[in-house]
Amino acid sequence: MYRLIMSLSAVLLLGVIGCDQPGPIEVFHTDAREPLQVNYLLGNDGDSVTVATDVQTKYDLTGVLFTEENLYPATMLVNGATYDINGIKSEDLSYTRVSIRDTDSPISVSGNFGEVAAYSHLDVGNVSLNGTDLEKEEVYLQIRRPNQAQGILLRNGIQYKLLNDDQAPSKQFKFRPNIDYAIVAEGKAQVTSFTERIDSPDKIEIVQPKPYSLILSDEDLTLRWNGRSGNAVVVVISYYDEVNQMVGKPIMELKSVSRANAMLISKKLLNLIPKTSSGKVVLTLISANREEAVAPGYNGKILVQSASIHNATVTLK
Repeated sequence: MYRLIMSLSAVLLLGVIGCDQPGPIEVFHTDAREPLQVNYLLGNDGDSVTVATDVQTKYDLTGVLFTEENLYPATMLVNGATYDINGIKSEDLSYTRVSIRDTDSPISVSGNFGEVAAYSHLDVGNVSLNGTDLEKEEVYLQIRRPNQAQGILLRNGIQYKLLNDDQAPSKQFKFRPNIDYAIVAEGKAQVTSFTERIDSPDKIEIVQPKPYSLILSDEDLTLRWNGRSGNAVVVVISYYDEVNQMVGKPIMELKSVSRANAMLISKKLLNLIPKTSSGKVVLTLISANREEAVAPGYNGKILVQSASIHNATVTLK
């Protein structure tokens, strides 16, 4: 998929040293700045084949784009999310997932779609989050062409989840901000036992524009949110799927200055968003603490993330 990447200059204030305080002082940006980087995610897919391993939900719970899933074959996510979609404001949702793909043993699948390569998901034994065991679930590889209603499903290993939302409640897990989360795996086969830790950020929520607001594409948009942001802040603009009443295909990813609480989205960027008959799009704000990690016996890159996510529908005209 072709992707346009526009890098916009910004100045980052990393720290200030005080006379009576030897350590750096964190600075939080309340002024609206343009994004550091914009990734335009739409492209000419042509006859490309879609390979998916996770069930699509009505809102973003992962805070991870497909581009990042390709970059990190292993992801460990501890997230909290809310949404304002289709006139419904959700309660606080919780989502934990540990997914580790076997980069040492790619598999090749052939059919009327041609030939595609994929990786199976590793079973690393029991996995827990702060002492609560994650649930094992089988992963199925779905392969299909664009506009093809059904493809083929192949069993593709194991991943681990805890989910507490309005569709699949799990009373064992409730995401909390500002918590030190520890993901512990007992290990299995070539991957031995490991522990990864991550601090959860504040709960965030978009306060400007309000959900369901009308946004004019011939004016700059100032996006503001509350809560203390994490070390990675991203805004994703996606289509709104009217038929299924859910978040649709992502259009644009805007990466913010770290620790920001506002972003200026220029009318030039807004006009890059294709218009639909309803004009509805979904703004997804992701405030995350992110780290890269390693696990003994595993050769792939690992993303460890704890994020607060807010999905909100607006109308763009």
